[in-house]
Amino acid sequence: MNRRETGTVDPRPPGVSIDLIARRKTYVCQNGRPLDELRSAPEILEQQRESGVLFEPIYHGHKDLRSKFPKKKMNISAFTEITENKSRLLDGLAWLNHRYFNGKPQDVIAVEAYEMATIANWIPGYLVLRAENPIESNKLPDVVGDLYKAGQGLQSSAKVLLTYDKSTIVHPENFYQAAKAKGEDGNPLLVAGEVCPAPQGTIVESASALLTQAGGDPTRSELNQYISAAEFGKLKAFSNTVNSFIQTNLFVQQAVKGIDSKLRILHAAGVAPNDKVFAKVLQVREKVIKEALTNRATSESEFNRLLGRNPKTLTI
Repeated sequence: MNRRETGTVDPRPPGVSIDLIARRKTYVCQNGRPLDELRSAPEILEQQRESGVLFEPIYHGHKDLRSKFPKKKMNISAFTEITENKSRLLDGLAWLNHRYFNGKPQDVIAVEAYEMATIANWIPGYLVLRAENPIESNKLPDVVGDLYKAGQGLQSSAKVLLTYDKSTIVHPENFYQAAKAKGEDGNPLLVAGEVCPAPQGTIVESASALLTQAGGDPTRSELNQYISAAEFGKLKAFSNTVNSFIQTNLFVQQAVKGIDSKLRILHAAGVAPNDKVFAKVLQVREKVIKEALTNRATSESEFNRLLGRNPKTLTI
């Protein structure tokens, strides 16, 4: 049994690896649609197809900015599900704004828009992994799936806006306009190679609900049943912790890749491993990895604390 410094038994359930957040590719909503749609784990896609869930990737046909990518496809079935339940989505986005600003609507700057959209992406993992009242990974509320899918595009757009000025007040139209300056790489209207199926009007409508609560009613959202006002602070911190961990990991991977490339060049040039230059590069590599491991330990501890779990006893 684990005991805190006072000697009492720690009542919290065991902690879990932060890597479990990647398992959202196996999550399924109550309507049978996989959370990550066509990017879900192959076994999940096969299972849901067999149960009758439709996945219809078609060439998009949009005449707007997306016309630059005529050979890209969109998942029309997923979009149909959301549009048929649009009020549910808009209520959910309005709820996110309401909770984020403690019920006091205000002008939203780029960094806040990015943070809200990021929270939408991590709600599924939080609900599944939290210690108290967790939700089964194959029974996520449909509104959570709606918010996750909309949040991916909104987060990508907000990330573009961050490159201009983090303190700039964001307007709904900006989310769509953010794609104008981008090519295929990093374009908010493309997610993992798929074109966002939503028309421009729907994108702006969703952004309006997120930024101003327009078109949605936060008190009507089903999310009130799953995350209380008191718990939202934990969700927000959880989202920031996971997002920071992932971004740091990506940076480390790129750094190590660059260092390894330099080592290969030195080796090809005949520089010996005991050479000062070679040794210096190796030292830098070791330092980067050491700092990454420290960051992982810190992030994982906070990750579990926010989930109400004991970070000192990892089970997975």
